[in-house]
Order: sequence, then C-alpha cells, then structure tokens
Amino acid sequence: MKEKNINNTEEINAENNVNGNKTKKKNRKTIIAVILIAIIAFSAFRIITSKDADVLPQSNDKSVNVRTSQVTRMDIEVMTPLTGRIQPVQEASIVPAVAGKVTKVHVSLGKKVSIDTPLFELDKEQMQNTYNQALAGYNQANASYTNAKSNFERVKLLYQENAVSKQQYEQAQLQHDAAYQSLIQTQASLSNAKKALDNCIVKSPINGYVTLINVNEGEMVSQAMPAVAVANIDTVEIETSISENMINKIKIGDNVKVLVKSASDTEFEGTISELSPAPAQGSLTYPLKISISNSDTLIKSGMFAEIKIVSESRKNVLAVPSDSVIIKNGTSMVATLHEDTAVFKKVTVGIDNTKNVEIIDGLQEGDIIITEGQYYLDDGSKVNVIQ
Repeated sequence: MKEKNINNTEEINAENNVNGNKTKKKNRKTIIAVILIAIIAFSAFRIITSKDADVLPQSNDKSVNVRTSQVTRMDIEVMTPLTGRIQPVQEASIVPAVAGKVTKVHVSLGKKVSIDTPLFELDKEQMQNTYNQALAGYNQANASYTNAKSNFERVKLLYQENAVSKQQYEQAQLQHDAAYQSLIQTQASLSNAKKALDNCIVKSPINGYVTLINVNEGEMVSQAMPAVAVANIDTVEIETSISENMINKIKIGDNVKVLVKSASDTEFEGTISELSPAPAQGSLTYPLKISISNSDTLIKSGMFAEIKIVSESRKNVLAVPSDSVIIKNGTSMVATLHEDTAVFKKVTVGIDNTKNVEIIDGLQEGDIIITEGQYYLDDGSKVNVIQ
C-alpha cells in the first residue's frame, strides 16, 4: 500500500512539472508578442512624427515651423483634359474600276506618293484590243464625216446657184448628218475604251503614304475589297467630344495642347477645326475635331492623344498656391504672417487650376502667406519660418 502511494506521488509531480513547463512557454510567447507590438507601434509613431517634424511644435517652445510665400500676380489657366485617337485628315481606299490580273505593283508599304502616282497595273491586253478597234472605228467615221461635210458644202453652193435640185441638196444634207452622228457615236466608244485602258493603271487619288497593299503580281483583283490604301498625315486630326459645361467656353479656331507620348514628350499645338452645336445621338456630349500640323510625320495614325483645352483663363491676377487656402467653418481662409504670428484672413477665390488659385478679395500683392504648416495653426499662433 505504501509503495502504491509513492508511485502516485511521483506521477503527480511529473504532471505538475509538465504543466509548469507549458505555462512557462505560454508566458514566454506572450512576452515576445507584447515586445513585437511595442516595437511596431514605436516605429509607426517615429514614421508619422518624422514626416511632419518640420511643422509640429518644437519641444522647447510653442512656435510652429512653417514655410511662406508672397502673394504675386500671374496668368492662370484651367485645363480640361480630353482623349482621342489620331486619324489622318485625308484617307483613300482604292478599289480598281475593273477586275483583272495584276501585272505589276509599283509601290511598297509606307511609300510616299502624290496624286496620279501609279500604284499597280492590270493586264490590259483585252482593253488594248478594244481601244484599238474603237480607234479604228473612230478614224473611219471621221473620214466619212469629212467627205460628207465636204460634199454637203459643195452641193449647198450649187443649190444656192440653182445648179442642183432640192432633192440633191437634201440628200447631201442627210448624208452629212448621218456621218456626223456616226462620228459622235464612235467618239464616245473611243472615249470609253480609252478610260477602260487607263483604268488598267491604278493611280493614287491623293497625296499621302501607302498604308495598305492587298495585291500581288499575278493575282486577280476585283471591286469587292480595297486593293491599296493611302493616307495623308501631313495634317492629322482627333475626333473627341466635350461636355455641356464646356461647349460654350470654346469655339472653332481655339488653340489646344496635345500630348502624343508615342511621338514626343513635347506637346503639339492643335486647333479646334469642327464643333457640333448639338450632342451626338444617344449621348450628352458634343462632338469636336482637333487638327494638328504634322509636316515632320512624327505623329502616326492610331496613336493615343491627350488633349488639354483651356476652359477658363485669367491674366495678371493675384494668386496664391492652391494648398495655402484652407476651409474653416465653411469659409475660405489664408494664413498670413505678421512678424512671428499667424493671422488668418478671409479670402474670395476665383478660378483654381489645382496648382494656383486666383484671389479676388482679401489679400494684397506682396502679402506674406503661410504655405506649409497652416493646418496646425490658430489665429495668433506663434510661428518659426524655415527655409
């Protein structure tokens, strides 16, 4: 019985040791977690406080570090951004007037062409034969008409002298008129044959660059699809639209800034060339076109463009940085500097381009305003100007 009690005591002690070890491990984990949380909180506090270190009150006094600027006069423009795709101002899809076999292609993709530059040729053997026949018919009809005309003029003189009968005169006149009608008909046939022969050489209808070639030598072409496309990109345009709030702030001829990042980092000068007085069907926006001179052909068709339209502008007005204006109790205020003290002044603002804002009333040119740190100030707060 005594031995059994000893065994039970040993088992209880062993169990207590295990539970104790578990408790120690649990406490150790809790301590580590608390330390980590404290480190994270301290680091976050350091980041936040270091970010605003320049404008927070100093430990040795109650002044706030601020930065300042002067009220100056400047021109302010408010830009409205639009987007669109570049299109050629003139484009032609060339379809052959007649179907046929391609015998020669004169151009390659991207080649610059002028009006009437040959693009490709079709087999003209049949058209040449038709033309030759029409030319022969015309020459014969012309010769017949020349003879009939000469005979009629001779008979007419004789008739006027009563040397021939009226019947002979009328017969010569009928022969003359018939020969003339035959000449007109053969002349029309020759003209059509000449046009058909000329159509075997397909030419460019505009100045521009070849943007599509769908023909190869030896292939048959038809009028079912364009064989060649030519685009004039000496001037390009952008089709976009504008809201009803802007429609009365712009007009045809206004200059705009256009940024085509694929072509250049420098903005291009554009001009509003078309402006609809009515919204597009099913839309509340008004279509407009912007033209851009592209003599150096940097801008290519299909490129994405960003347009900046001046919706409002003011010349030589008092202005301050937009961030310096704060709202207090629903009123626009600017913190001004008087010696080492902040004095808030109520201001009336005009147009704002997010960088600078027009000051209509409340400030004068040359006033010193606080541009950084104003959110930490009250009227009469002491400040320390830093560079």
